[in-house]
Amino acid sequence: MVKKKKNCADWRELENQASDLILSIFSRVKAPFSSVELKKYIYYKLPRWRDLLQWLKLSVLFRCVLNTNEYSAFTLRFSKDKIEKALKSAKNTLPDYLRRRISQSLKNKLGFVPEYLFGIHIDGDASFHIHGIIKLGSNEKSIREALKLAAFGVNYKKHKIHRNILCFRELFSSEGWLRYIFKYKNYDEAIYQSRTLSQRTQRFYESIRNKL
Repeated sequence: MVKKKKNCADWRELENQASDLILSIFSRVKAPFSSVELKKYIYYKLPRWRDLLQWLKLSVLFRCVLNTNEYSAFTLRFSKDKIEKALKSAKNTLPDYLRRRISQSLKNKLGFVPEYLFGIHIDGDASFHIHGIIKLGSNEKSIREALKLAAFGVNYKKHKIHRNILCFRELFSSEGWLRYIFKYKNYDEAIYQSRTLSQRTQRFYESIRNKL
């Protein structure tokens, strides 16, 4: 029987390829040629957005948001009952279940859903937490409450750990935080990104592609 390759091996290969591509893009924006050099000396022009692998799109996304200084990295933990309910959900995948809870909570609190992305970290068989990025703007206080409501419910303040279930931090490294969100797992598993954030990234990429 052929052993299945470990996710991290595939991950590292994609990471190296994405890093080469993104660095080439930014170093060649002002150059007269649009060819990009990847591993094994393969040359090609920048592909169309729809032809990029998902990992490459994520790499572009993080470069895009890092340039704006409008986004914050965050970590969010969920209550035991919310975790149990999420893991027992049969109709939807886990990312979609969490996406619906978070987006609805944000919309209820803000009247709209800000751009955000998250990856899920599974802690054993019966627990998980998420790491992601979100566009805060001037709404940090409301967003903070909305995320806590999504993770623990309306009585979140009654939990002793409610001050520690959510952490915001500066998005100081695009590659560093991206690696941390999806370390040791395939990039297309346990991930959600809002449509508006995807659209912003596509415009960013195409603007660079058109300059080359």
